[in-house]
Amino acid sequence: MKEQAEQIVKLSGQLEISYQKVQDISVKAIEGASNVGSFGAMQQFFSEKNRPQSPEK
Repeated sequence: MKEQAEQIVKLSGQLEISYQKVQDISVKAIEGASNVGSFGAMQQFFSEKNRPQSPEK
């Protein structure tokens, strides 16, 4: 029974580490998606700014 208790403690620690890694990956994924969205908006802004303007009447 002592060995099982030690194994439970060890596995619980590994589980906590896994949860932290998943959380870190999630944060990085959200930050990456946010950066991609910002980059796309910036590209669109500059492409519109550099587009030739039609002459006004």
